[in-house]
Amino acid sequence: MKGQLVSALAFMLILATPAAHAATITVPADYPTIAAALAATDVGDRVEIVRGTYAEHDLVLPQGVILIGLGDDREDVVIDAGGQGRVFLAEGILSATYVRNLTMTGGRASGETAYDRSCGAM
Repeated sequence: MKGQLVSALAFMLILATPAAHAATITVPADYPTIAAALAATDVGDRVEIVRGTYAEHDLVLPQGVILIGLGDDREDVVIDAGGQGRVFLAEGILSATYVRNLTMTGGRASGETAYDRSCGAM
């Protein structure tokens, strides 16, 4: 009986615990750069990028983050790596992670190995 009571109380505590709420971060209103916004995210967060061209490279795409361009089509939001490196680094990404409605350009991959030289955009 005591074990059942403890189990019931534990279950009630789980139900009473508020769920973590995903944040929506807007670039550049909340953070001036995409890199800064991505660094501030947690799993489930959404990063929205307003129209414009962003000169950024080697952005680390975190697990479970949604990255969305806010233009009418993908050409309204451009991330231009300017040949300085990859646009994104995205390894071992969860299926809940996605990038939508933006253009990536100017990515460049280089290095000693085929792995290092692969995939200029990501």
